[in-house]
Amino acid sequence: MLRQRTLASKINASGVGLHTGKKVSLTLMPADADAGITFVRTDIHSNPIKASFDNVNDTRLQTSLSNNEVRISTVEHLLSALAGLGIDNAIIQLDGPEVPIMDGSARPFVFMIQSAGIKEQTKPKKFIKIKKEISITTDNGAYAKLSPYDGFKVTHSLVYDDEARKGHSSKTTVDFNSTTYLKEISRSRTYG
Repeated sequence: MLRQRTLASKINASGVGLHTGKKVSLTLMPADADAGITFVRTDIHSNPIKASFDNVNDTRLQTSLSNNEVRISTVEHLLSALAGLGIDNAIIQLDGPEVPIMDGSARPFVFMIQSAGIKEQTKPKKFIKIKKEISITTDNGAYAKLSPYDGFKVTHSLVYDDEARKGHSSKTTVDFNSTTYLKEISRSRTYG
């Protein structure tokens, strides 16, 4: 049985927000089993924001989470690092509205998590199992599809319609059973 994981100790870093241009301090801390990933703004008084699809506020040029009181932006690289290293429970404190961009990848956050250490907890890990194919298509033709698979595999296609960029269309598949997060994903940088 796989068990939930958290950080072994607290760790701090600071950097600049990509969209705000402001310096921000970040602290990653251990959390109890079943707590999930939670963001806390220390510069203002507000309730914590759970890292949940229910709290996704905006996805234009970045991903932001909100609890209807406050918003935390550019969470995607930090959440990638936590998920890629199997961290289920953590508290993330920020003294500003945006996670620092660091080098534009998840790798600096991976380094932070590895430096803090990873602690196995007593409760079992929770998984989502896809039992039947599910798909959705938007009005502009973009789509997402989830299919049953014994493991975790992601296929991403980027297709340009305009003549100037058609040659830059691409398709990538990553099978997380055979490819490690650290070597293949964590160093991927923001596309701009």
